[in-house]
Amino acid sequence: MGTPSTRRRHYANDLWCLRYLSGFKWSDLTEKNAYENRVREQKIRLEVMQAKRENNFYVSCVEKSKHAERAIRRKSERGLPIQEVPEERRRSFPQKRKLESETELPAGMLSK
Repeated sequence: MGTPSTRRRHYANDLWCLRYLSGFKWSDLTEKNAYENRVREQKIRLEVMQAKRENNFYVSCVEKSKHAERAIRRKSERGLPIQEVPEERRRSFPQKRKLESETELPAGMLSK
C-alpha cells in the first residue's frame, strides 16, 4: 500500500476512497463550490454595477450644476436678467398635518 511516507500524509487514502464512489465524477463533487463561487461573483458584479450607476448619476448632477452656474455667471456678466424657475415648474408636495397625540387619530387607524 505504498511507502511509509505516503501513508503518513493526510490525503493518502482520498483517491482510494473516491474509487468506490461509483457513478460520481469529480465535477459532481465540486459542483457546490462552483455554484457558490458563481453566486459570490454575481453579487460582487451587481454591487459594482450599482456603485457605478450611483457614481454616474452623481457626476451628471454635478455637471448639470456647473453648467447652470456658468450660465448664471455669464448672464450676470453681460447684464442680462437672470430667469428664475417659473412657478408652474416648481414642485410642491402637500404636507400632512402633524398629529399632536393619539387622541387625534382618525377612527380607522390603530395606534402603535
